[in-house]
Parts: sequence; structure tokens; C-alpha cells
Amino acid sequence: DQGDYAGARPQLERAVELARSAGDARATAYALTALGRLQLLRGEPAALATLDAACTAAGAIGWTAFLPFPRALLAEVWLAAGDLDAAGAAFDNAYALSCQVGDPCWESYSLRGRGLLAAAQGANDLALDLLAEAPKACRRSRDAHDWVEGHCLETLCRFAVSRGLPEAAAWVDELEDFAARRGLRELVTRAA
Repeated sequence: DQGDYAGARPQLERAVELARSAGDARATAYALTALGRLQLLRGEPAALATLDAACTAAGAIGWTAFLPFPRALLAEVWLAAGDLDAAGAAFDNAYALSCQVGDPCWESYSLRGRGLLAAAQGANDLALDLLAEAPKACRRSRDAHDWVEGHCLETLCRFAVSRGLPEAAAWVDELEDFAARRGLRELVTRAA
């Protein structure tokens, strides 16, 4: 969450190894998701296989409450690869499932993904609506995952700045304040 990818990698790889050796399917799904997120953020091709394994692991134990997150991350891999159909189906599925289980954080991340997809398809008005809603969904929970909210806000800022929207400066200020208060150094840097 703090952007220390070099420090996180060995810890996450060890977490996957320990979870698998202990036969803890839930911990395996979680560790694979965290490792896949790291790989996605670094643009590593291994993210596809890791996140696919995370989705499979979560699905195999019926961990429906968690599944939207690795599924949305996997959709983002497909989006980056240009497979808009697969990405769209996975984002929609992740969003519907997150709403069904009532998890505002996974709903946020799925809304972010749907906004990125809309932007990739040239539907900028829809993209803005979805990206503006994404960080707000997290705020419905008092114990929201700060990284998810911050990452959604950063995506909104990136979209707004790239299109010269008048709201961009206020959103960037909000991101900088939010990230600085929570030690999300990478997001502070992006705000700058």
C-alpha cells in the first residue's frame, strides 16, 4: 500500500508459499491477490497468471465476499492488454458481485475499472461519472481500505488532468492530503 514494491515482493512471495504449504485456501487467495496487484502495478506479465490463480482459489472455496477484488484486478490486466470485451465482462461481474455482497471497497475498485474501460472506449462523460463515484463508494464504510480509495481518487485525478477539467486541481489537492495522511507515498508523488 505504501509503494515499497521491492520490499513487498519477497514478503508476498513468501506469504503465497506459506499459505499453500499450510493448505490455507483463504490465505492463498489473499496472498495471490496481493502479489498479483503488485505485478499489475509494476506492469509485469506474470500478473495475468497470478490473478487468474487468485480468482480460481477464491472461487474454489466460495469466498464470494472477496472475489470481486481479484476479479477487478484481473480485468485491469485484460484492459491493459487491449482485450476490452474480457475486461468489460469481468469489471461488470466484479461490480455486480461487490454490490451483492455489500462491500463498498470492492464496489469502488470495480467502478474505477468500469470508468477506465469507458475512457478506453471514448465514452468520456460516462468515464467521468464512474471515476468520480469510485472513491465515494469506499466512504460508505468506516473501515474502508485506504489504498483502494486513494487509488480510485488518483485515477480520477489522472483522467481529469489529462482532459483539462476544471475540477482537476481540487481533486489533486484532495488526493495529496488523503495520501499524505495515510502514508501512501506513491500516491503523494503522483499528486505532485
